[in-house]
Amino acid sequence: MTMPYLPPQIAIGPIESIDLDAELGHWRRHCDLLPLREARAFEDVEAAVKLGLDACLRSGGRAPAELHDELHARYRRLAGASPVPWDEAYAIVLAAWQRASRRAREEAFDPRSG
Repeated sequence: MTMPYLPPQIAIGPIESIDLDAELGHWRRHCDLLPLREARAFEDVEAAVKLGLDACLRSGGRAPAELHDELHARYRRLAGASPVPWDEAYAIVLAAWQRASRRAREEAFDPRSG
């Protein structure tokens, strides 16, 4: 069952690091949690997930809306022959960005993390 898309709440502020392997592994295992119009293989959405993770790190605290055009241009270059159109890919970018941002902030404030 596809869940309705809800705009993510992304924490604004620079993110210093994220665990890329853990994030990619999460989305590989839970691709069905992404805001998709139809069921897709992870390989179909991988470029959008990676773009969201990269944007989380490189945004410098800027909001996703500020980066929309830049992200769109980057997606066109990265996605190649991906069957995922930009409007759907952008929702995936935001979902990956939101999760990575939230997890990075949780780890930063977790006294057990270092």
